[in-house]
Amino acid sequence: MKSRLTRYAAWSVGVVLLASAGAFLAGKYALHRYRYFLESQYRTELSLIEKEMRVGKDVNLRDVALDSFEERDRVRAKIEEALSATEFFAASWSSDGHHGLESLKQMPTGYSHVRVIGSADAKQSHALYFGHAEDGTKLLIYIGWVSSEWKRQYQIAFRQTEIRSKMKGGRR
Repeated sequence: MKSRLTRYAAWSVGVVLLASAGAFLAGKYALHRYRYFLESQYRTELSLIEKEMRVGKDVNLRDVALDSFEERDRVRAKIEEALSATEFFAASWSSDGHHGLESLKQMPTGYSHVRVIGSADAKQSHALYFGHAEDGTKLLIYIGWVSSEWKRQYQIAFRQTEIRSKMKGGRR
């Protein structure tokens, strides 16, 4: 009787492990597809942010002229316009993920993400994770790292349902 119970327990554990591995791989594959879509469809927006991160500076009143403020504001307005579509939930950039954090698009509510399952490019400079907002909205959290002396990390939260429908529709 004990050996039969032991076999059933071992079989049950095996089934659970196999199901968990399948769910993990399915999530990984889904994130890979989402990341590929986001990087191809939103190349202009991502490039605009990364370009500004490489050349931009945190403007300090004591050591710059007024036209630097105006130029910075023009660039920021261009980024805000690029991120104005409804699929963009929130966006920010920072020096390391939390120091010097600035919003590029204000978030309507807080959100979080789990880094258990992710999809990253070969250079590890862009990654995508599943997330969710406090109001229950499912999100895709895109994180990019840029070699810069100013802002080095940016994060964009996309509304998952809108991205999924755009992927099915084949266009933006």
